[in-house]
Amino acid sequence: GGIDGTVRELLRHRPARIDAVELDPALIAMVRRRLPEEIRASLAHPSVHPITADPRRFLKESSASYDLILIGMPEPSSGQTNRFYTQEFFRECAARLNPGGVIGFRLHTAENFWTPQLTRRTASIHHALASVFPEVLVLPGTTTVITASHTPLPRSPDILNERLRTRGIRARLITPPYIRYLF
Repeated sequence: GGIDGTVRELLRHRPARIDAVELDPALIAMVRRRLPEEIRASLAHPSVHPITADPRRFLKESSASYDLILIGMPEPSSGQTNRFYTQEFFRECAARLNPGGVIGFRLHTAENFWTPQLTRRTASIHHALASVFPEVLVLPGTTTVITASHTPLPRSPDILNERLRTRGIRARLITPPYIRYLF
């Protein structure tokens, strides 16, 4: 999804192409005119290719390959959304990643207290992910950030902070202190 500002942030890294796969075209049509101008502009950027499709089907039928797959789906709380946090879906993602590629997503959690239900849900997703990818990095917090790859992932905030610095990226939320906090 791109209506949350993710596409705008990705464009700061100057990618050659962004395929923004949206499950619900009615949602985009309904909110597009109410989006802030910078988000509307990012969705119209020449590098951005909006695609209306079921993301699972898109990955299965596509021949494209990616350096990064961001899963911007809602919480896995229904049959509609649970299917984006399964071993099968993670396999489809893995099949479309370039060597060294990464998938990433966020889950709403709690910073200091995990209920048994929250723990089981997160452990189930982690287990499905780890059955497909040998490298999984979980950065817990009120929003838990999870990344996975077939190659080693950065285990230090210094690597990511240096990438932001050398690219000259000044983000509103993802800053060096925030990255250090996550790690």
